[in-house]
Amino acid sequence: MASDLGFHVGDYVVFAGMIIFSLGIGVYSACSGGGQKTTLEYLVGNRRLKMLPVAISLVVTFESSILVLGYPAEVYIYGGDLIWTSVGLMTTMLVATRIVVPIFHPLKLTSVFAYFEQRYNSKGPRILGTVTGMLYYIVYMGIVLYGPAIALEAVTDFPFWASVFSVAGTAIIYTSIGGLRAVVWTDVFQCLIMTIGIIGVIVKGAFQVVSLLI
Repeated sequence: MASDLGFHVGDYVVFAGMIIFSLGIGVYSACSGGGQKTTLEYLVGNRRLKMLPVAISLVVTFESSILVLGYPAEVYIYGGDLIWTSVGLMTTMLVATRIVVPIFHPLKLTSVFAYFEQRYNSKGPRILGTVTGMLYYIVYMGIVLYGPAIALEAVTDFPFWASVFSVAGTAIIYTSIGGLRAVVWTDVFQCLIMTIGIIGVIVKGAFQVVSLLI
């Protein structure tokens, strides 16, 4: 069993390939179309992004290490009461798509914080909302990066710091140079990788169970 632990050549190739491909999407997004020369292009992709890639990007946004690692552990230890959070989330999404989106979309805003400024005719609510959002996501991203880094370090010889810096650094670079367009298409690529990985785990586990039964 010890020989199976740690990253092998193939693992490093796949990991490096994902990093390079993600950076490539950022570079391509920065050079194509409007070239991220305007705020509209950078923040909302000139409002020309298609529904399917945006929908996939939103799904992948929720597929963080908190969900992949934390939820199974929560259900395993404490039971399935966590399902009620899904009920609340679905209700929230239904209300948002039927009430909130029809209000926001015609305004052509780039963020909810811009709406705060218009709604209250003051920059104070916008600044407060922006600072609060930044603090929230700093904490959130720390947890999201910590989870998979600890998991990789526990089962392989891949260093904790290398996992954090490579993943975070790649995301910062392709987001900074490619804008929202790069984020959306990188999420689509990551969705493909995650789907292949999940299918691979299911197939591998099924074969192992069948071999034990035989």
